[in-house]
Amino acid sequence: MSDCKVVYGPQGCGKTKHSAVLMQKLGCTSVIDIEDVVDLHALPADRLVLTNNPATAGALNYDEIMAAG
Repeated sequence: MSDCKVVYGPQGCGKTKHSAVLMQKLGCTSVIDIEDVVDLHALPADRLVLTNNPATAGALNYDEIMAAG
């Protein structure tokens, strides 16, 4: 599995708007905003991947990350 972090949340919840905060919290260097993550192995390391697909293996919940402070 790649070292990228995948964050999911429904469309319009603020993932893209707050991507700088998410990158800082998760130690990522850039953002990839896609609806469906097909193969995490193909993604570069240190990336923050934003998706609205909660079934993506290993995806973190947007609301839980933001609530963590």
